Amino acid sequence: MQQIKRRGDGQPFRGIICEDKKQEAMKMRQILESRGYGILGIAENGRELMQMLTGEYKNQADFVVLDIIMPVLDGYAAFTEIRDAKLPVRIIFASVENSRAVMESVMQLGASGFITKPLDRDVVLEKIDKALSTPVPKWE
Repeated sequence: MQQIKRRGDGQPFRGIICEDKKQEAMKMRQILESRGYGILGIAENGRELMQMLTGEYKNQADFVVLDIIMPVLDGYAAFTEIRDAKLPVRIIFASVENSRAVMESVMQLGASGFITKPLDRDVVLEKIDKALSTPVPKWE
């Protein structure tokens, strides 16, 4: 088992999963917790995510795993709101929408990673580990 990456204060990295499909959210949670990452919560849409990031978990999440296709507020819109609010969090998209154009677009806008579904444990951990080795974005 690989050593868990830790924050500067020695604590495990913590994240929020934003996924409208409960089974997918639980699978992602299990994968991340198996590496020792803390999961602060699961949001079912981008609106719930924004409430978590600006309320209960303000400045606590190191990363967000963000689905694209969701009701109420989709992943693109939530990503835009996170950037506009300049929230200090890494965004890793996880979606079935995996065309090269989509992946390149979100990465150019500042996403820290992109995971294609269906979820594969090794790929998820590789992408999350890589994203967490980069600085927190300074949104422009």
